[in-house]
Amino acid sequence: MDSSLRRRVFALTPDEQRLNAELGLGIVDPGQPLILYQDHRKASLEFTKRLRWLVLLDLALLMALELTTPSWLARIMLVALMLAIHGTACFAMRMKLKRTKKPILLMREDGISIATPFLEFPFIPWDEISDVQSERWPVRLKLSSRDFRKTFARGTRQTQVTCWIQALLSLMQCRSITIPGFLLPLSTQEIEQQINSRRIRWNRLNMRV
Repeated sequence: MDSSLRRRVFALTPDEQRLNAELGLGIVDPGQPLILYQDHRKASLEFTKRLRWLVLLDLALLMALELTTPSWLARIMLVALMLAIHGTACFAMRMKLKRTKKPILLMREDGISIATPFLEFPFIPWDEISDVQSERWPVRLKLSSRDFRKTFARGTRQTQVTCWIQALLSLMQCRSITIPGFLLPLSTQEIEQQINSRRIRWNRLNMRV
């Protein structure tokens, strides 16, 4: 990659980032900051697809209720309520995505900042991250922490509430940060490589294993 590109701080649009990767230019030198913004188009398409599946699920529920609920009015009201809840949730999330101006990932020499519609961590040092995994199903990026209580305290208040809710619903302690793949402008494998290269560089500079 050209040296002038290496010296630039990349704050590209999703299309520019994708084109940059397709041309084989790489992303940026591990010693340079890397700024990635949410791919709003890909996220909107994903929410639309999920809404379609929820509509099909609600219709299947309507058919199942015909066997158990004799009142057709009660069936229609219940399914209409489910459609309203699902539609409102998807619409609210799409609007939140459009209003989001912060980069979803900001990688610096000493750490990373994360800002998704669900979680926000203003800063996490590299030495707090123990592992980074690119999961294929569902497609997401998973960051594990050495001490999640310490990392958890770095999140915003909304983030902490979200983590507590996830822990209650799963009956397990929240121990990692997950970022859905449809929010990311590049593949999870490319971003995993970028994160690991910066973690390794920082650990070597600070003589950590």
